[in-house]
Amino acid sequence: MSRIGEMSAKVDALSASLLAVLDTDPKLIEAAWRRSPRFYDDNYIDLACFAKSLRKKADAELQAKVVDLIAALKAGKGRAILRQGKIGRQVRGTCGLSIYFPGDRINTAYRNLDFRDTKPWQKQQGESGRMI
Repeated sequence: MSRIGEMSAKVDALSASLLAVLDTDPKLIEAAWRRSPRFYDDNYIDLACFAKSLRKKADAELQAKVVDLIAALKAGKGRAILRQGKIGRQVRGTCGLSIYFPGDRINTAYRNLDFRDTKPWQKQQGESGRMI
């Protein structure tokens, strides 16, 4: 469970920085989302690909959080991702961990989940449900 908590903390740290970027450079997030492999009706993105795309254009503060997350996404014994594999060009560069990040609207059922009040990205989303 500590591995999940550690990964969640890194995602939360990146999310807080991304919320600040929404006001100054929303295209940065949108471009990284578009370059990331998407799954299940485009509702999930590969977290490593998204982070790697962000890293290319991010400022120093955001880049530090991205690099920290990418390091945590490496597979191995005692890590959050124990092992991963991939076949095909479409999933090249993926890490084996996807995150719910729809490009249009978040499912309204997420408003009723217990973790909603503990995650800064959920609070900032507002009533519109818009993600990017």
